[in-house]
Amino acid sequence: MSHELRLTLLGDCRIELDGKPLANLALSKARALLCYLAVTGRPQPRSVLTDLLWGELNEADARRNLRVVLAKLRDAVGDYVLATRNELAFDHSLPHAIDAAAFERGAQRLLASPEKLSRDEVGEMEHLFARYKGDFMHGLDVRNAPAFEEWLLMQREHLRRLALQIGERLASYYEDAGCMSEGITACRRLIELESWQEGAHRRLMSLLAHSGQPAAALRQFEQCRRALAEEIGLEPDATTRALAERIRRDMHEREALAADATSARPPHNLPAPTTVFIGRAEELVQIASLLADPACRLLTLIGMGGAGKTRLALQAAHNLIADQGADSVSQGSSFRHGVYFVSLAAVNSADQIIAAIASAIHLVFSGQQDWKFQLLNHLRAKEMLLILDNFEHVLSEAALLTEILQAAHSVKILVTSRERLDLYEEWLFDVRGLSFPPDQPMREADATDDPDALARYSAVQLFAQRAKRLSLRFDLADAPQAVAGICRLMEGLPLGIELAAGWVRTHTCEEIARTIQRNLDFLSTSAQNVPERHRSLRVAFDYSWDMLAEVAPQDSVE
Repeated sequence: MSHELRLTLLGDCRIELDGKPLANLALSKARALLCYLAVTGRPQPRSVLTDLLWGELNEADARRNLRVVLAKLRDAVGDYVLATRNELAFDHSLPHAIDAAAFERGAQRLLASPEKLSRDEVGEMEHLFARYKGDFMHGLDVRNAPAFEEWLLMQREHLRRLALQIGERLASYYEDAGCMSEGITACRRLIELESWQEGAHRRLMSLLAHSGQPAAALRQFEQCRRALAEEIGLEPDATTRALAERIRRDMHEREALAADATSARPPHNLPAPTTVFIGRAEELVQIASLLADPACRLLTLIGMGGAGKTRLALQAAHNLIADQGADSVSQGSSFRHGVYFVSLAAVNSADQIIAAIASAIHLVFSGQQDWKFQLLNHLRAKEMLLILDNFEHVLSEAALLTEILQAAHSVKILVTSRERLDLYEEWLFDVRGLSFPPDQPMREADATDDPDALARYSAVQLFAQRAKRLSLRFDLADAPQAVAGICRLMEGLPLGIELAAGWVRTHTCEEIARTIQRNLDFLSTSAQNVPERHRSLRVAFDYSWDMLAEVAPQDSVE
């Protein structure tokens, strides 16, 4: 019948044979001898062993004691202990498990690995760190054996150093990866192993602060101060004190911001509107309501090119800032750290999205740390609205938005896009054309030859505003039916209406309407500050059609 001897030496010393404790191995020096032979892994001269365990006795008494202990040991574990006239050894060929030896081999191999750990190596380190239950052979009291005590202390220190190095590598990995909870747990375990390790206290303070627990971080600083004073009689160094001061200052600033949140408007980088915003009152109310809803953290304004998505998003943001502190907006979304507009028109990768967001919120990257980690870490404790414009360019990178929402619980994202992002968190808001006169008015007051009645439609208002800027002679009363027809032809599309109004200097409204019916390419502009994709209605339509064609196979499955 095969046996397995298991020596559990990290923490309380336990010796088990076939899963059962060796109750008949009560002598502490017998247990010490077995563990020493097993851990050293090589034959030991009897003279070395007598000096190790009975160095204070004369040679005859020491050898007699060794024979007694060896007999009890052989009775308990049989052939696991090999004996010759001059040497004793542990038989490693028989089934056995020694946790301290396995820990040492694994730790030395992993600590020799490159600086950047793989996911598998992290998993191994997590297993090893959990395996270190405490000091080597804790609780084994071997009296009158100073040589053995010296060896035991050296082994304990060696294995504790390995455990600390493993824990430090793990904590560093967790911090770099933004895994705050795991990092906090690792640092606390490190401090349990060695309470005066200032580096572990400092990293724990940083992790607590970045996870939104500044008060806990400051309590950790006081614990660090006490541990250093009691263990080695020193004060925390300048780096640790500076970190504590920075955390304290940031906490006070946040408290001051919270106290002023109802009256102060958030910072922003929104471009000032250069023309009057027309219509869409109902849409603005709906968007404000969605942004105030705690459940809605990612809102996409979706519509074809030229529908006015960007202008609507900016107006909603300007209204939000102007109304900051009002009950209708402040419930659930104060955005006290800012409302920031990020143009993605020239962006085509995740790194460029990250750089564009960082530029908008005035975040300067530092050191060699990953940009995404620095951005997520910066946003983690922020109450902020990010407006990401023209996201259709980078739909393949939409998962980055989920990472932002997961890392930063008080950040919301407002997106404009010609296509949906297809994220689970996404709320969709369709942006269609402005209101325009119907073909057959239902009421006398809505007649298309009544300028005052027409002016109630926001599409007509936009046409008149644009036409008036280009020709002071323009008067809606001169061609009400033609303007109504143009707005109907465009179905209220803001881009089409503005392009059509751009011709009033050289064409009558009737001519514009007739030409649109014959040739859509007529609607174009040479304005220098208009994006290329908006200089022609045909270009805008073709761009949207191309994007629709790209996603059609995926959509058709649904």
